[in-house]
This record gives sequence, structure tokens and C-alpha cells, in this order.
Amino acid sequence: MSNIVIDIIGYIGAFLPQTIKLIKTKNTKGLSLISYSIYQIGLTSFIIYASLIKNIPLLAANAFGTVINIILLTLIIYNLYYNNKDKKNNLTSKK
Repeated sequence: MSNIVIDIIGYIGAFLPQTIKLIKTKNTKGLSLISYSIYQIGLTSFIIYASLIKNIPLLAANAFGTVINIILLTLIIYNLYYNNKDKKNNLTSKK
């Protein structure tokens, strides 16, 4: 089995189930925006590195990881914004 297939299976096993659960439940309360942002910086760095050394398996695996991570980051940011907006609306309506 090639390295790219093993890497993609690793990403599918590690992040795809969590991503599907988050899309269904829309609950990101236990996830850290900072942690996933730092992880995205690492993925982007590896994409740049893989491009420079022309390593297609490394590039493909990290590109797939980037897609999954961007979905997770989008859900985290969306829920942070709307949960804070709802809290502010609840506070102003109680006055």
C-alpha cells in the first residue's frame, strides 16, 4: 500500500467521524479554536514543503487534512459567533 493511501486512511479514521458528528449535532463546545488553528498552520506548512520537494503523497495527504480541518474550523467559528450572539440577545431581552 502506498504512503498516500495510508495517510489518507489515517486522516479519515482520525478526523472524518468527528467532522460528520459535528455537522449533525452542531455542538463544538469541547473543541479548541486555537488548537485547530495551530494545526492548520502545520498542515499549510507541510503543503508548502511538499510542493517545494515535489512529494505528491505528502501534498495529497495534507491537502485532504486541510479540507477536513477547514470544515472543523468553520463549524467552531460559526458556533462561537452564534452562541455569543444568542447569549447577548438573551441578556438584552431580560432587561
